[in-house]
Amino acid sequence: MEKITSAAVALDIGTTTVSAQLINLDPNSGYGKIIDTVCELNEQTFYGTDIIRRIYAAKKGKTEKLYELINRQTEKILKTFMQKWNIQEIKKLSVSGNTVMLHLFLNIDPSSMGQIPFTPVFLEEKELKGDSLSFSAKDISILPSISTFIGADVISGLAALDILNTPSPSLLVDIGTNGEMALVTQNKIFCCSAAAGPAFEGVHISCGMGGVTGAIKSVELKSGEITITTINNEPPAGICGSGLIDAVSVMLKQRIIDEAGNMTEKSFSVYSGITITDKDIREFQLAKSAIFAGIKILLNNAQLQAKDIKNVYITGGFGVNLNKQNMITTGILPKEFLEKITFLENLSLQGAAKNIIESNFMEKCKEIKAKCKVIDLAQYPDFADEFMNNMFFTI
Repeated sequence: MEKITSAAVALDIGTTTVSAQLINLDPNSGYGKIIDTVCELNEQTFYGTDIIRRIYAAKKGKTEKLYELINRQTEKILKTFMQKWNIQEIKKLSVSGNTVMLHLFLNIDPSSMGQIPFTPVFLEEKELKGDSLSFSAKDISILPSISTFIGADVISGLAALDILNTPSPSLLVDIGTNGEMALVTQNKIFCCSAAAGPAFEGVHISCGMGGVTGAIKSVELKSGEITITTINNEPPAGICGSGLIDAVSVMLKQRIIDEAGNMTEKSFSVYSGITITDKDIREFQLAKSAIFAGIKILLNNAQLQAKDIKNVYITGGFGVNLNKQNMITTGILPKEFLEKITFLENLSLQGAAKNIIESNFMEKCKEIKAKCKVIDLAQYPDFADEFMNNMFFTI
């Protein structure tokens, strides 16, 4: 086993999953190399599958409990890395995530973000000592957020892309519970959060699960037969977001779903014991429509059309397992994006890692934040119209 003399950990706290990478800090041997990676379900889901439910739990006096869950889970990850790789100390813990998760990570009550005017306690970056949170890490660095519903995960992802030096206009879409997205133009970055719900992360789907080992990640129709692949090629245990998108695409092609989302069969079998139901399709419609409508509103604010976008970066909990055509077929993205899509696995985590190895990364984040304009979709009557229009499928 490789001997590690100095290391740090990058952490991305998502509403559904918690991901971490162990980074080599030895300047003489593989500095910046990713040594190990873990991805787990966020243990806070006991108090709700989305951030609204977590905020509600906090309002009911559960902030301390929510903090204890993520604190214990993080320390367990740190200890596992240390024991597995025989590391005496984690030099730095770099943390990204959505705004609510970062509040709970620091044991700060997020209740104010659950009521008008949706005000967070903090948005700025934070640097603190690990022992202040009882962690086996010397220093902790928390990346800055933009607003209540557009967190450090977006800034971290944009900085990881070096977006200010990328040809614009470009679009980043983090397809998760919050549906965060950022449209980058030459002078401004338009951001919004579309409440997609957790369907793309396998939650509220009858046989759904997160993008972890055993999840069906792709579904294809070959010679009239359904074929699947799973994460790490383990026996199928359920279906994650990428597999769900593929399955819906297959159902559309076979006319098992009509334009309104009604199924012609009681359920659709993806694998023995793993099925898609009409309720699952409705959850999917709500999620895909929120994403598509959010994109349309951002384009309208930037006075752009879908064909004007040069780069479309897609990230989220289901990584790089997505099928571009199926995202168009199922109505998640406009058809004009097809040849411009790049899938990137957990950009938020990539940014947290770059914050460890790049000395100017935090300054990049601050520069990006200064250019951001937040679009509140609730203030746009057009959003409700776009949302309803895009609930339908094109067959």
